[in-house]
Amino acid sequence: MATKTQATAAFLLLNLMFCTFASGQLIRLPPISPVLGCVAQLGQAGVCGLLLNILRIGGFDKLLNATCCALFASLTGGQTAQCLCIGVKLRLLGLNVTVPGDINLILQSCGKNITIGGCP
Repeated sequence: MATKTQATAAFLLLNLMFCTFASGQLIRLPPISPVLGCVAQLGQAGVCGLLLNILRIGGFDKLLNATCCALFASLTGGQTAQCLCIGVKLRLLGLNVTVPGDINLILQSCGKNITIGGCP
Protein backbone atom coordinates (compact mmCIF):
# COMPACT_ATOMS: atom_id res chain seq x y z
CA MET A 1 0.00 0.00 0.00
CA ALA A 2 1.01 3.52 -0.63
CA THR A 3 2.02 5.71 2.20
CA LYS A 4 0.20 8.90 3.04
CA THR A 5 2.95 10.98 1.43
CA GLN A 6 2.83 8.98 -1.80
CA ALA A 7 -0.96 9.24 -1.95
CA THR A 8 -0.82 13.02 -1.42
CA ALA A 9 1.87 13.39 -4.09
CA ALA A 10 -0.16 11.31 -6.57
CA PHE A 11 -3.29 13.35 -5.82
CA LEU A 12 -1.45 16.64 -6.33
CA LEU A 13 0.16 15.38 -9.53
CA LEU A 14 -3.15 14.23 -11.01
CA ASN A 15 -4.85 17.44 -9.90
CA LEU A 16 -2.13 19.55 -11.53
CA MET A 17 -2.33 17.51 -14.73
CA PHE A 18 -6.12 17.71 -15.09
CA CYS A 19 -6.28 21.43 -14.22
CA THR A 20 -3.68 22.12 -16.91
CA PHE A 21 -5.66 20.18 -19.51
CA ALA A 22 -8.91 21.86 -18.56
CA SER A 23 -7.48 25.37 -18.74
CA GLY A 24 -5.79 24.57 -22.05
CA GLN A 25 -9.18 24.15 -23.71
CA LEU A 26 -9.99 27.87 -23.49
CA ILE A 27 -8.60 28.86 -26.88
CA ARG A 28 -9.99 32.07 -28.30
CA LEU A 29 -9.85 32.44 -32.03
CA PRO A 30 -9.21 35.87 -33.50
CA PRO A 31 -12.19 37.43 -35.28
CA ILE A 32 -12.36 37.19 -39.06
CA SER A 33 -11.12 40.37 -40.66
CA PRO A 34 -13.68 42.36 -42.65
CA VAL A 35 -11.56 42.00 -45.79
CA LEU A 36 -11.69 38.19 -45.69
CA GLY A 37 -15.44 38.35 -45.11
CA CYS A 38 -15.73 40.62 -48.14
CA VAL A 39 -13.70 38.23 -50.31
CA ALA A 40 -15.92 35.33 -49.25
CA GLN A 41 -19.06 37.29 -50.17
CA LEU A 42 -17.47 38.43 -53.41
CA GLY A 43 -16.83 34.82 -54.36
CA GLN A 44 -20.36 33.73 -53.47
CA ALA A 45 -22.11 36.57 -55.22
CA GLY A 46 -19.97 36.90 -58.34
CA VAL A 47 -22.05 39.93 -59.28
CA CYS A 48 -19.23 42.46 -59.34
CA GLY A 49 -17.56 40.77 -62.30
CA LEU A 50 -20.76 40.72 -64.35
CA LEU A 51 -21.68 44.25 -63.45
CA LEU A 52 -18.17 45.48 -64.19
CA ASN A 53 -18.68 44.46 -67.82
CA ILE A 54 -22.05 46.25 -67.90
CA LEU A 55 -20.46 49.32 -66.34
CA ARG A 56 -17.76 49.36 -69.02
CA ILE A 57 -20.36 49.25 -71.78
CA GLY A 58 -23.14 51.51 -70.64
CA GLY A 59 -22.44 52.94 -67.21
CA PHE A 60 -25.32 51.49 -65.20
CA ASP A 61 -24.21 52.82 -61.82
CA LYS A 62 -27.52 52.09 -60.09
CA LEU A 63 -27.27 48.37 -60.84
CA LEU A 64 -23.75 48.29 -59.45
CA ASN A 65 -24.73 50.18 -56.32
CA ALA A 66 -27.66 47.89 -55.58
CA THR A 67 -25.69 44.64 -55.66
CA CYS A 68 -21.92 44.93 -55.76
CA CYS A 69 -21.49 48.10 -53.70
CA ALA A 70 -23.68 46.66 -50.95
CA LEU A 71 -20.78 44.26 -50.21
CA PHE A 72 -18.48 47.21 -49.53
CA ALA A 73 -20.84 49.38 -47.48
CA SER A 74 -19.26 48.54 -44.12
CA LEU A 75 -15.65 48.70 -45.36
CA THR A 76 -13.30 51.65 -45.67
CA GLY A 77 -11.88 52.60 -49.05
CA GLY A 78 -8.59 50.84 -48.35
CA GLN A 79 -10.32 47.66 -47.21
CA THR A 80 -12.51 47.70 -50.31
CA ALA A 81 -9.46 48.09 -52.55
CA GLN A 82 -7.75 45.23 -50.74
CA CYS A 83 -10.84 43.06 -51.11
CA LEU A 84 -11.06 43.77 -54.84
CA CYS A 85 -7.34 43.10 -55.33
CA ILE A 86 -7.67 39.73 -53.64
CA GLY A 87 -10.73 39.07 -55.78
CA VAL A 88 -8.73 39.83 -58.93
CA LYS A 89 -5.91 37.50 -57.85
CA LEU A 90 -8.41 34.72 -57.16
CA ARG A 91 -10.20 35.49 -60.45
CA LEU A 92 -13.50 36.16 -58.72
CA LEU A 93 -14.19 39.21 -60.88
CA GLY A 94 -13.64 37.46 -64.20
CA LEU A 95 -10.72 36.87 -66.50
CA ASN A 96 -10.47 40.23 -68.24
CA VAL A 97 -10.01 42.66 -65.34
CA THR A 98 -7.40 45.38 -65.59
CA VAL A 99 -5.57 46.64 -62.55
CA PRO A 100 -5.77 49.46 -61.57
CA GLY A 101 -8.28 50.64 -64.18
CA ASP A 102 -11.26 48.42 -63.40
CA ILE A 103 -10.60 48.43 -59.66
CA ASN A 104 -10.63 52.23 -59.63
CA LEU A 105 -13.81 52.19 -61.74
CA ILE A 106 -15.58 50.01 -59.16
CA LEU A 107 -14.21 52.06 -56.26
CA GLN A 108 -15.40 55.34 -57.76
CA SER A 109 -18.78 53.90 -58.74
CA CYS A 110 -19.29 52.69 -55.17
CA GLY A 111 -18.45 56.10 -53.73
CA LYS A 112 -15.08 55.12 -52.22
CA ASN A 113 -12.77 58.11 -52.48
CA ILE A 114 -9.54 56.23 -53.08
CA THR A 115 -7.46 55.60 -56.18
CA ILE A 116 -4.95 52.79 -56.31
CA GLY A 117 -1.93 52.44 -58.55
CA GLY A 118 -1.90 48.66 -58.50
CA CYS A 119 -2.39 45.62 -56.34
CA PRO A 120 0.43 44.38 -54.09
